[in-house]
Amino acid sequence: MINHAFLFLNDLKNIFKKGRSSKMSFRLLFTHVRIKFKQKFYEFFSIKKTHENFLGFTVFFTDYGWFANMWRAIFLSETYYFKTDNAAPLILDIGSNIGMSVCYFKMLYPKSKILAFEPEPASFTLLKKNIEANHFENVTLNQAAISADKDAVDFYQDTVGEASAVGSTLKNFLPPERTKAIKVKAVRLSQLIKEKVDLLKICAEGVEHEILKEAESGLGNVQRIFILVHQRDGNKNENISGLLGVLERSGFRYAVTETTVSHDGFIDRPFRAYAFIVDSERIN
Repeated sequence: MINHAFLFLNDLKNIFKKGRSSKMSFRLLFTHVRIKFKQKFYEFFSIKKTHENFLGFTVFFTDYGWFANMWRAIFLSETYYFKTDNAAPLILDIGSNIGMSVCYFKMLYPKSKILAFEPEPASFTLLKKNIEANHFENVTLNQAAISADKDAVDFYQDTVGEASAVGSTLKNFLPPERTKAIKVKAVRLSQLIKEKVDLLKICAEGVEHEILKEAESGLGNVQRIFILVHQRDGNKNENISGLLGVLERSGFRYAVTETTVSHDGFIDRPFRAYAFIVDSERIN
């Protein structure tokens, strides 16, 4: 109960944050209350709901609770918020999943040009459906992973849930008993940043450092980078110092903030999610 109260107070803080118009704040509040009520209602009566309308968007998904969590992270906490003077920024969305991030970017900058990458087949199907349902323009979809050195890679699907947000090209990212390997197309990040990029968002489930390092020589073309860093293998850490080193050498300043952090999970339950955000901006 205390934890739920804390989360709701934090939600209110995000909803009524400085700089947001009162109209938008109350619109977010009513939408959030509606989504949370429906989430509890559907859970209690075991109702499967696979789409929702909010803030002028229509989104299809496989699980309402999962959608509600993405709504909170992306639209309330505004994990991917950024400012730019470019009315039509170029955004590389690595790990678009079903497209909630694309919806958010289009809310921020309706004229933005977005290159969206998602390797997981079921997630990509929903991503395509959501882009079409919202009639987004200048969004290019790519059913592909980002790899440091290959044109095709093994992708390890989470067999627990269809179109799950969890899946990786890292073999040990999930317990072996709940994964299935499929071959997917892959491209290199260095091929995508040969022109100015206003925002690079990376959500790659454990291979963030490898992706960034491969493209290090071209990061001078990128203005802002969001990296959702994941760790699930209890035997070793992601090369966090290496990842931050790439940013430092490339002229970025950065801040690290938590998302889902559990020390007992990290130490005693190694396959429980451990993640944080690296928010970086070019300063030279």
